[in-house]
Amino acid sequence: MPNSVFRFGCAAAFSALCLPGQAQTPPPANPLIATLQQVRTRRLMPLSTLPAFDWQRIKNAYAFRQLHDKSIETTLLTAGPLSTFPSADTIGVLLADNRLVVDYNRQMKIRVGWINEIMAPPKQKSDFVQRNYKRAIDFGLMNLDFSQAVNLKWNPKVRVPINQQAFCLVLYSFAWLPIQKMTATHEIDPAKDAKAIQDWLYLWHVLGYGMGEDERLLPQNAHQAAQVFLLLRALQFPGPNDETPYQLRALLRNEMTFLYRVYGKGIPIDDPTKLEIRKNLAAEISYSPGLSKALGLGNDPAKGLELLDRTID
Repeated sequence: MPNSVFRFGCAAAFSALCLPGQAQTPPPANPLIATLQQVRTRRLMPLSTLPAFDWQRIKNAYAFRQLHDKSIETTLLTAGPLSTFPSADTIGVLLADNRLVVDYNRQMKIRVGWINEIMAPPKQKSDFVQRNYKRAIDFGLMNLDFSQAVNLKWNPKVRVPINQQAFCLVLYSFAWLPIQKMTATHEIDPAKDAKAIQDWLYLWHVLGYGMGEDERLLPQNAHQAAQVFLLLRALQFPGPNDETPYQLRALLRNEMTFLYRVYGKGIPIDDPTKLEIRKNLAAEISYSPGLSKALGLGNDPAKGLELLDRTID
């Protein structure tokens, strides 16, 4: 992506990503951009050595998660995975591996189960260390093993599979998308809930450290998270003149089928129920500016999903 196009994309998108009530500031300076570009050639480095952390803030974050359980769970189940599909460095890996195309339900159950274990509130500090943090390390190791196993003819001087830039988008989809969505729906207030938001992002800072993301890119605060997420979208999402990968349609159909099965608990559901699920999914997509177009759904994700569900390629 040419630097001029990248800078334009950052400036245009940043105002959309700012939390309501936040002042709009220019895109971040070059050091952050340079860091994101550097880590595109680096694989994850999961760290079993636990960093020093504030247990009270970790507890606060899990209390925040329980308070907003439904909203956070829905976002992690839907918009989180979907936000990674249009990623330039993710879609190629998913298609090369092919498991999410031919065995989506099983693969998603594994991933959802993993995140649920990480998100399960620990009763005490030792529980967090031995269960939540350990599962975060395991999640990083799984992605590292995957990156080394997939066979792609990429220039390693430009990018490697499941590089730290691409995984950073995954991490911020977990950490930032719930905040962005709950702010848009007025479930939380950026000013009144500033400390709770800060503690939530702190949790993902610690978990992201274990997963193996570059420490310079871990969530710090709401302003920094919005900036990093903006830059990741500018670097990884298709540009206005880029074509959406055709195979993305199959992944989106698989996601809808997966949600139908989750809602129906394996029992077939009727069309009105499917419509309601698609509406909820479209709403989740709409809370992330630019995601609908990046997924090839146009300006109206509800119509895009309905058309996709009713057509056969």
